[in-house]
Amino acid sequence: MCNNESFFEYIEPSNEKCVKLADKSEAKVQGHGKTNFPAILNGQRSYVHSNESLYVRSLSYNLLSVAKLTNLGFTMQFNGQSADIVNPVQDMKLKADRVGDLYFLRTEEKKDNTASTVSTSMDTPSPSDFQKWHARLGRLNKIDMMNAIKNFSFEGLKCSNLKCSNIDISNFDCEICIKGKLTKSPFKNVHSRSNVTLKILHTDLYRPMKVKSIGNARYFITFIDDKTGWTEVRFPKNKSETWEKFKEVKNLLERQIWL
Repeated sequence: MCNNESFFEYIEPSNEKCVKLADKSEAKVQGHGKTNFPAILNGQRSYVHSNESLYVRSLSYNLLSVAKLTNLGFTMQFNGQSADIVNPVQDMKLKADRVGDLYFLRTEEKKDNTASTVSTSMDTPSPSDFQKWHARLGRLNKIDMMNAIKNFSFEGLKCSNLKCSNIDISNFDCEICIKGKLTKSPFKNVHSRSNVTLKILHTDLYRPMKVKSIGNARYFITFIDDKTGWTEVRFPKNKSETWEKFKEVKNLLERQIWL
């Protein structure tokens, strides 16, 4: 099952409308077809073809079914930290590496032949593991992070034989946390305001947004009258519409008798 449409040579309607996953949930099947995906084949990086792959867009990972492979005559040999997948005529060999409770098909050559897995051992936390869990726990502070690790407060990052004491977090800094704590000096108080409506109009145009609004706008611009504090927001589709939005707000404020 594949979640990446770009891996497919073609996609056709499938008789299977949904598939049941290991957690008992169901995922919708968008179609099926032939896929080409990267993998280490016979020790070299190449592409593997699968003629009957399901297109399931909602999957977090692409999945290979052990049962389906064995039905096709493939043999699987698991040795604890890796697995070998061999086709029926034994001229094609794939490797998979164990990470936690899953086996991931090897898509890149290992640079270190002594490594037993593609990731750092979960029994020996590293600074990169610390960074990962710091982000997962909503940027939790260092002290509470260390206490959580030592007290086995969450699964996934284990700490056996007090190995977590080897983690050097003295120089650990989170760029996002630092940016989030930055402050800007407040503007000086202004004790005088304009005494005429529209004499001074404060405006700010927000940069183009990646996702358009329902009305296909990619910008928004604010107008604040200095005398009254009256605020208007407009949503131009293009930056070139800024002047038209200004005239629109100007005409509106000029018609407000109470101003």
